[in-house]
Amino acid sequence: MSTEDPKLDQSLSAPDRNLKLTVGILILLYFALRLPWLFMVPMVGAPDEFSHFWVLKFMAEYLRLPEAAEVAAGGPSAVYGSLPQIGYLPHVFTARMLPLMPLPGLSGCDLSVTARFGSLLVGLPLLLCSIYMGRKLFPDRLSQLALPLMVVFHPQLILVHTYINNDSTAITLAAVVLVLLTRMLFLAPSLPLTFITGLTCGFLSLTKYSAYAVFPATLLGLLLAFHKAKTPPLKILLHLFVCAASALAVSLWWFLRTFKLYPGDLLGTKTMFRTWAVTYHRDLNFYMTPWQVMKEHRWWRSILFSFWGLFGYMDIYLWRWVYWTYFGYMLLALATSLKAALVCLKNWKKEQPSGQAQARAYTWAVLGATLVGNIMAMVYASTVNLGGGQGRYLFPSEIPIMSLLVAGLHLTGNWRKPLLLSLVIFNALVSIGCFIYLFPRYGFHFIRTY
Repeated sequence: MSTEDPKLDQSLSAPDRNLKLTVGILILLYFALRLPWLFMVPMVGAPDEFSHFWVLKFMAEYLRLPEAAEVAAGGPSAVYGSLPQIGYLPHVFTARMLPLMPLPGLSGCDLSVTARFGSLLVGLPLLLCSIYMGRKLFPDRLSQLALPLMVVFHPQLILVHTYINNDSTAITLAAVVLVLLTRMLFLAPSLPLTFITGLTCGFLSLTKYSAYAVFPATLLGLLLAFHKAKTPPLKILLHLFVCAASALAVSLWWFLRTFKLYPGDLLGTKTMFRTWAVTYHRDLNFYMTPWQVMKEHRWWRSILFSFWGLFGYMDIYLWRWVYWTYFGYMLLALATSLKAALVCLKNWKKEQPSGQAQARAYTWAVLGATLVGNIMAMVYASTVNLGGGQGRYLFPSEIPIMSLLVAGLHLTGNWRKPLLLSLVIFNALVSIGCFIYLFPRYGFHFIRTY
């Protein structure tokens, strides 16, 4: 896809004197929107927080990972105990450190509150990544700013950043990987960047399996960067080795440990599924074909609703017109994006772009591959009942989705500015409206005991 403009390169290279102010305001908005939710939503109103809390509590108290016998003794609450636990490290940090700090408003807060700050803090780099990507992908200030504003005000993402979960860590690490790939595409591959990308992928592999959709896109991004830089074959092999070796150095120990603890269950998913199925009396041999999943309109509707805002245990809906308004923007953006991609491919055959334009086109290919991989992974998970149509499973593609949404509206010509402004304002009003809607139901909870 191309968002070419005669002034694009000049716009992206010119220093932005207001960048620091813009970043500061966005960070303030990030915390101002999320902190009230952190103290408002009770554990019974956050999806699976009880299960996440069991893993976090064990790690924070014992400063180690749970053994198989301890997971079995934990019963249904420990259903996530056999899955990767490194995504909870930010929560362990805040759970251990915040009680030691004389912070007003946190005195007396228990583990269920202090650990939530892990999600809040680990989500901040996602915002910074969206600012970087906006400036790389779009020529005008409105589009550049629209991307981080969509991230800041995304209603369902606000919830994810304010309760204990491993999604928040996985979402941020996926965004960091995409930024590293983008940097290589715009500059050139370097062994330090490749090494850092491998390390990040290694940590990402130990957070949440839904984020694995980034890995095929990572390989694609590396190959495109090598192609753009005309990297020699031997050096390509060296880069790929460094990336794979650094990723395995970070993550291999966990999989070997899990295979030893749960024989025949390298990923820990079989143990998790067995505990869940027995607890809730579900079929232990469940299977659907991918086509059965994809043709089910309720599956897609559930994803749409829960991606933008479906609260409680997916039982507190917004007004239906809110979801369909988002869907309208998405359809328009998809149509214009696909049209631009086809035009780009057609022109590519005639004369391949170079420099910034080529890097931008390759970046769009990586973002698109991430989203497609994410959807395919969700389809597979649904075929074996490892995860249904949950919008938050698409959050590792948060930046690709929001970037494609902004890009599609950016490409509407004279309608660009009113459409982008209306989307950003609509999204902001929905997020504020969600808080107003939920506050009378929940109120604030500063001290909780479970």
